[in-house]
Amino acid sequence: MANRTEDINTEQPTFGGLARQAMVLGVPLPALAICGFVGLMAVLGTMPFLQGKALFFLLLPVPVVAFLRTICANDDQALKIIMAETQWFLRRRNAKLFNGTTTILATKYGRQLSDYQRFFDEGTKGSAGQFRLSAESLPTRQ
Repeated sequence: MANRTEDINTEQPTFGGLARQAMVLGVPLPALAICGFVGLMAVLGTMPFLQGKALFFLLLPVPVVAFLRTICANDDQALKIIMAETQWFLRRRNAKLFNGTTTILATKYGRQLSDYQRFFDEGTKGSAGQFRLSAESLPTRQ
């Protein structure tokens, strides 16, 4: 037999599709469910005040779904990328030290007294005591 290398891009067509999200109308299913839930809660919250006119609140998610469909037209993971970028933007703590840029410091361990205090607190919590094993608590095969 001849040695043959397998090209995963051509010989395994489903390999890239295993990470795809379930989509409805070109929008990822969790995002569509959240938009529908928010619209439904708006209807239920305003129904006692507006009666039948509150059903127009079901149309509020339509522009949001259209926006999400536009974003996800080329990449189904686009919402995850946007959420990750937003998360890292909101987590930046030392931006003032570096003229407003997002900078990830290598480590902070040992720079604060609380690191050492936590180490000693964890050591004192687990005091040495008697520890017995009983045959009653062991799992058995039947």
